[in-house]
Amino acid sequence: MNAPTDLGTPLQFAAQVCKHDVLKVLLDHGANPNLAVSLIPTPLLWSMIGNSLPCTKLLIQAGADPNNVSLGSSPLFLAAKMGQFDFIKCLLEAGADPDITDDTGMKPIEIAARNANLAEVGILFPVTSPIPACSDWSINGIMEYVHSEEGRQQVLAKIKERLFIAKSEADRALHSKEYIQAKFLYTEVIALDPTDTTALSNRSFCFACQGYPELALEDALTCIKIRPDWPEAYYRAGVALTSFEKFDMAADALLMGLKLDRENKELQDAFQKAVAGKMNSVHI
Repeated sequence: MNAPTDLGTPLQFAAQVCKHDVLKVLLDHGANPNLAVSLIPTPLLWSMIGNSLPCTKLLIQAGADPNNVSLGSSPLFLAAKMGQFDFIKCLLEAGADPDITDDTGMKPIEIAARNANLAEVGILFPVTSPIPACSDWSINGIMEYVHSEEGRQQVLAKIKERLFIAKSEADRALHSKEYIQAKFLYTEVIALDPTDTTALSNRSFCFACQGYPELALEDALTCIKIRPDWPEAYYRAGVALTSFEKFDMAADALLMGLKLDRENKELQDAFQKAVAGKMNSVHI
């Protein structure tokens, strides 16, 4: 019932697709609502990502911890970030702590204010402890603070610190061939800095290693768009297209990479593989 897989526990998967009836059956048969495979959202977070309040309530009733931090975010922080007023109300009633920060040090009320979710700021304000840097502790004051230069600089400093840590952890996981863990960590890096082409390229590699060529190609094409003069981006695209058996397109992408770096052995080998695949696919 609680056996983990690459996609998480059965309860994590059911919550991801917001299958209320399946969740109920699993919970009734002893599934642990707080058990989660590392670096995959908890069932409670998945239910919120899927915007399923009934699933969220069901999990809380079954004992899901409203303060369980997963992937650097508490359930309340995620709800505040996504502007989910009813979820915030539900979580607060279940005992969620409004002072738990995310991995960049922001409280739920701060992210709600940054995203101009005024109703969410209003429900969080009476239960949140004052932020020392915010001199005017009021709803208007917190809205002004998070959009001030001082507030922006503090957030940027926190993001830079977390970005460095996440990239270091992702690189270690990649070098250890822990592709699932690396993929989720690179996803965090990309969320913090969508223009980080190294993270996109490495996540593309992780997707390819896990057998998801469509996602690998998507990241590779994003790399090319951001950094069209980078040979590695074309290599990632070529490898993904070869997995699709779209050999002509793969060869074209790899040839573009070779024009930028003619001595690149990886590009040469991948180009030859794409050409050989095309020849072998021709039936006479």
